[in-house]
Amino acid sequence: MPFLTEELWQRLPRRSGDLTKSIMIAPYPRFDPNLNNPTAASQYEFLLRCSKGVKSLMAEYSIKRNAKSKGVATMDILASDSVPPIGCAVFVVTSFTTILLDIKGHIAVDTALQKAKNKLENSRKVAGRLKEIIARWDENDQRISKDAKAAELAKLEEAEAEVGNYKRSIEQFENLKLGGAA
Repeated sequence: MPFLTEELWQRLPRRSGDLTKSIMIAPYPRFDPNLNNPTAASQYEFLLRCSKGVKSLMAEYSIKRNAKSKGVATMDILASDSVPPIGCAVFVVTSFTTILLDIKGHIAVDTALQKAKNKLENSRKVAGRLKEIIARWDENDQRISKDAKAAELAKLEEAEAEVGNYKRSIEQFENLKLGGAA
């Protein structure tokens, strides 16, 4: 990859005063604490996970991108207590964020229903395993760090959110199968 790296180096704009002729003789970059922004980094990671969710659902349900858009024409943000539209596939990003992709009219309802049932079963298994692990914890056990416990509890919370979302998806697909009756 050295040739590609050098080619990129030669074509990218340089900082003012940088007269280095080749990346091969450039000083190794140093960490600048002024550029460190953990909040921006976590927000960026969150957006990447959302993007991954949309792409994953589109691929899973074979929804093709059309020439006018790059896959998503509109996006609505729903309140956590609102009823999602009927006929949506679910991708859980975090315990407080879920992607709902309207697949009504794009897929066979029976196929979507079976996929949602399979995902529900997998999420139940994950949640069950996590509950078993957590149930074995002894409050005085020092072998498990607080961070590890917090991570497992967060995984359980997300798995339980997935279970709830897949249950809702199944209800939606069954309503769609019945002709949209709410």
